[in-house]
Amino acid sequence: MPRARSLGVSLYHRLSHPVNPASVIFFAGFTMLWGLWVLNPWWEAFNQSAIYMTLNYFGPEWIWGLLATICGSVMVYETIRNNSFNACRGAFLGFIHWIIIGIAFLLGDWQNASWVLCAMISTICAYIYLNVKVNQVN
Repeated sequence: MPRARSLGVSLYHRLSHPVNPASVIFFAGFTMLWGLWVLNPWWEAFNQSAIYMTLNYFGPEWIWGLLATICGSVMVYETIRNNSFNACRGAFLGFIHWIIIGIAFLLGDWQNASWVLCAMISTICAYIYLNVKVNQVN
């Protein structure tokens, strides 16, 4: 048991080291790319898979694409403002966006693994947000 406790303390210390808040820009780019893909007028993504059923119930495809594109753009803007508080807001926005998409994907088709990807992205955004908040020096 002491070894497991030591491992837990070591993991806690490693995860609590400050991360670069600008790392959220990768998820901002992914969010914008996903939004542009869904917003694309040359094909319909929502009619291709049952995973989009829940999203389609709450709004048309172009609205979700526009929301994701705006969300990604705001995340980029908040990150490049060179302030940890702004990067926190961008990470939190990414968390909210991807948790909503992940829940919708889970409800749409729980056997499809896309909701796991969304859950991972939202978890990393939440980790960045919490890590920056904990390590913020003001």
